[in-house]
Amino acid sequence: MREYSTQMEAARKEIVTKELEIVAKKERMTVEELMPLVAEGKVAICANKNHKCIDPEGVGSMLKTKINVNLG
Repeated sequence: MREYSTQMEAARKEIVTKELEIVAKKERMTVEELMPLVAEGKVAICANKNHKCIDPEGVGSMLKTKINVNLG
C-alpha cells in the first residue's frame, strides 16, 4: 500500500515516485532539483493514481508546461 495520496505529499515525505522520475527526465532536471518544487507547490505533477496508462506531466513556471487562467 502507498504511503501517500498525492505527489505533493510524497515529495514532502521525500518519497521518490515513478511519476516524479518521469517528469524530472522530461524536464532535464534531477529528482533532487524537482522534489522541493513539488513539495512547496510550485510545480504540480498531473498524474491520476486511478489511471493505469498515464504519461505524467509537470506544470509550473519553471517548467516547459505552463497554465494561465483568468477568472472573474
